[in-house]
Amino acid sequence: MKLIYPSNIISVSATAEDANYPADNVLNEHPKKLWKGDTVGSTETITCEVSGSAKGTNGVAIFNTNAKTITVSVLNLFLYTLETGWSLETGWSAGTSSPIGTTQIFDVDPEGNATLWADYEEPVYVAHQLELTFAVENAIIHVGVVVAGDRYDVAADAAYGLQEGLVDYSIVKKLSNGADYIRDRDIVRKFSGIVNTIRSTEFYDLLIDVAKRNGQHPIAINVAHKNNDPKMVVYGSLNLVGEHRYKTITPTKLEILEVV
Repeated sequence: MKLIYPSNIISVSATAEDANYPADNVLNEHPKKLWKGDTVGSTETITCEVSGSAKGTNGVAIFNTNAKTITVSVLNLFLYTLETGWSLETGWSAGTSSPIGTTQIFDVDPEGNATLWADYEEPVYVAHQLELTFAVENAIIHVGVVVAGDRYDVAADAAYGLQEGLVDYSIVKKLSNGADYIRDRDIVRKFSGIVNTIRSTEFYDLLIDVAKRNGQHPIAINVAHKNNDPKMVVYGSLNLVGEHRYKTITPTKLEILEVV
């Protein structure tokens, strides 16, 4: 299992945006509050400015996009700002960005609500740029949430017996004639299960560094990263309780409630 917390993205810009759906929307906690491009069938790029981190940024997750392919590029920053009144001679520039590691290209679920989890090839401890290029045919590109930050790894995936179901927030009222009045609301996924954690490191990383500091805010979680299954990637709140039954291993009960 893997988690990203916190997100180290401090600002974003896009090659195009609908004025009603700006690029900054990808930084909120509401996947339905979208960034949208402005042209059908165009390929658009979001550039994320990512802060430095003592633990090292080494994971990115994307939620609620209609993209068919996503290209992920991590870039060093070699940019300088000139003081007022200074200029460069002809042929000189203030610097460019250079790649860190290999550019990754992913084919994703084309049904309109794709999710992507991508690991950096190695942690990046300094400020850098993350370029995300989205391509779709016959539609205007949209993206719900982008996070990139410190990745917490639990060597084990959730144990066999992991439960996955739905929580329906629809309003149901019984009418006097016996019929139901139903007002449709969002339906989200819920995961419940146990993951075996190393108490001295993994358990307290999850309990103190993530759950206690983050509270009920949604985070990116890859519930079963060994399967490499995007259906196991969820943006949601995390609650956990550990049982110190063994000398070094703590079976930890998880409950993850999706945010859409």
